[in-house]
Amino acid sequence: MAKNGTRLTAKLSKSLVDKEPRSARSLIPKEENNMPYLTFSFRYCTQQEYFGVKGEDAAWFANLQERLKDLSGKTGDILESKIDRDAYRLHPINWNARNCPIKKEDLLSVPNNIRDNKEEDFFWQFQLSKGTGRVVGFFDETNSIFYIVLLDPKHNIQPSKNFGYAVDDTEIAITDYERLNMRLAHAGTSISRCKHNDDCPVTDICEEYNNSNMFFVELDKELRDVYEKIATEGDICQEFEDFLMDKYFKE
Repeated sequence: MAKNGTRLTAKLSKSLVDKEPRSARSLIPKEENNMPYLTFSFRYCTQQEYFGVKGEDAAWFANLQERLKDLSGKTGDILESKIDRDAYRLHPINWNARNCPIKKEDLLSVPNNIRDNKEEDFFWQFQLSKGTGRVVGFFDETNSIFYIVLLDPKHNIQPSKNFGYAVDDTEIAITDYERLNMRLAHAGTSISRCKHNDDCPVTDICEEYNNSNMFFVELDKELRDVYEKIATEGDICQEFEDFLMDKYFKE
């Protein structure tokens, strides 16, 4: 660790820097001082209590995109520049800060050797813009890749004195795939209780997907066996076409 609390920026060997082919003209500006520009990885990014993004609007994610774009024009030297660090509120996480809602040990998506390191704290934060939260993560050994671990729209990682060190609840956003699985699991439970009345919860699925090209059906065992045989051994489209022709157009 350097005296100012940052890690010394690792200088890449010239032998590790890709040389531009003589026959090709690079469209990317040359990097400063043989240092690669910052890139960002979501490999270890996750959501957890106090660090969910459900409910954040498009403007918040636009701010995130713009901040990552901005920092992508910087090199690892930013860690040695107090002016830049102050401008981006880029600094190590103080896990002992008042009302900090988590500990390093809670970052289960991070490799053990990073999360459980007792000699050096690798975790940093930077702001999107004033009042719009922070991004939490760590640099790789060359200070050229920043691994994003948490998105912090409510600025919970370091509660602010200006707001009484309050920690705000957040909700975890889920993908469409996760949402569909939850709905299907709920439907499976509900089917067993369905009394074929107007309040049957299975209709929720039908209403949600009535404008798509998907639908859900329940088959008895005999029909299911026939369907599985056609699906695995035959041409289900041809079989369905033959069924329609036979049912509606056969003289």
